[in-house]
Amino acid sequence: MISEATLKSWYEDNASRPFPLAESVMEHECPLPFPVLVGLSISIPSTMLESASAIKSDYTLHVSSVVITTTDVTVTVSAGVTEVVEVAQMTTTMTDLFANDGESEGYELAPLAVDDENLIGVVGRVYLGPAGVIQTLVGAYVMDSDEGLIDLSCIHPYPDSFRGLSINGKLLTGNITFVEGENVSIAFNASDEIVIDYTPPALEGIASVGDLVTKIVEYYGQPVLSINGAVPNVNGEITIAPAGESGEGAVDSCVHVETIEHGVVLSNPCATPCCDKEAYLASIATSINELNVRAARLSSYLTSVSTNLNALQNELGILKLGIKQQ
Repeated sequence: MISEATLKSWYEDNASRPFPLAESVMEHECPLPFPVLVGLSISIPSTMLESASAIKSDYTLHVSSVVITTTDVTVTVSAGVTEVVEVAQMTTTMTDLFANDGESEGYELAPLAVDDENLIGVVGRVYLGPAGVIQTLVGAYVMDSDEGLIDLSCIHPYPDSFRGLSINGKLLTGNITFVEGENVSIAFNASDEIVIDYTPPALEGIASVGDLVTKIVEYYGQPVLSINGAVPNVNGEITIAPAGESGEGAVDSCVHVETIEHGVVLSNPCATPCCDKEAYLASIATSINELNVRAARLSSYLTSVSTNLNALQNELGILKLGIKQQ
């Protein structure tokens, strides 16, 4: 925070200097009255850098406009020389400017929507001069990359590994604030880690795991506890497999396990004929017909043998009678 004494002292000593603009703007007749800006801090993605200490010429940062009205102050920062792109902007009311006069933490320089992904996330803080002076400088001040060039000491690259947060499709950059919601706590530990904890709210009538299980059973019904004495694994699963085998895809020669929607089908392909196969039924019908024919033949043969036995018995009776008469 810049104190009132420091701000006024700095202003008196440096009112004629272009800072935070580069000293070179003095050679290009910068239209902006120097008392308007007294400080500027900008963070940029490393993709804008040519080297550790130089910005790519296509991304030259400069203050492209400062608009002062009787009610508002707007500062716009742009990148580029021939193709200029507005990348960040700050707006504050004259009321806020007077309210914070002499005791300012600066005003947020927020990122603007851009098509070039290398320019996403340009953010910072703008420090304005005394409100009383700015109020007398109403006007629109437009500058090119030479007239509004920003001093390199005000530009700070940050790692491109973390440039913003995307939440539900909305890109958040700049100063992001995490707020603790209901039953959530946010802490920063000694390892420079953000720790977010969630404590579920107490549920009425549930004071233990047993109470929770009882409520679940009441709502969903009694779960399967075991099948023929086999209990589920830690994931609540029971494996059904052919005898002597286990694991996914296990198949036994005479036992087949097939899953269907909400169920399991066990079948035995070795058990033939099968009542649901027409070929087997036709074969059985043919075999029955053949057995009927053979049975008829056997019956005819038995009838013939019986007739022959009766004739033979008659002949034996006649022969026996003749022998007795002799």
